This record gives sequence, structure tokens and C-alpha cells, in this order.
Amino acid sequence: MKQLQKNDTITIIGRRWFEKTNGNTYHSVDVFINGKLLDFEKFAYGYDSAYEQSGRKILEKYYTLPIDDNQALWHLKEKGYNLVSSVSDVARKKDL
Repeated sequence: MKQLQKNDTITIIGRRWFEKTNGNTYHSVDVFINGKLLDFEKFAYGYDSAYEQSGRKILEKYYTLPIDDNQALWHLKEKGYNLVSSVSDVARKKDL
């Protein structure tokens, strides 16, 4: 497994879509390291900040994270890493 370097910038960009028919929320997420796409999740169930959890799973596929399993991603900032996380709500499923 690779190690993140201090001052690396981790960017997590999520998109959420609410399915009115069944009342479910879905998301997609892209994860970037220093501006380069690492990987993405195209379509997953989850509301609120679930996109960050999906982003964390992607990070853990490629890197050993310097935080405990029960710690939120924002703890990376305390360790000297740059974390940018944003989400937008989209109107249509195809916009995920």
C-alpha cells in the first residue's frame, strides 16, 4: 500500500440525487490526489455525508490512511494533509 505524503491534497467531490418515488438518496463520488483522479464510485445508496464514506473506501483501496478506522476524514487535516470535500445535489439520476 502507498503512503500519503504530508501536504498532499485529497479532493472528494460528491453528487447526490433524491429518488422521489421510493424516497431513497443515492450518490456518486470522485476522489483526486493532488489534482489527479484516483478513482470514482458511479452510483451508491446513501444520504447526507455518505459520499465521504465512499470516498474513504476508495482511498483505502490505494493508500494506508494515517487515521484510525473510526475517525472521520477531516482528521487528516490534523495530520498535515489538505482535504477538500464538497457535494452538490442534482435533479436527475443521469447527472450523477
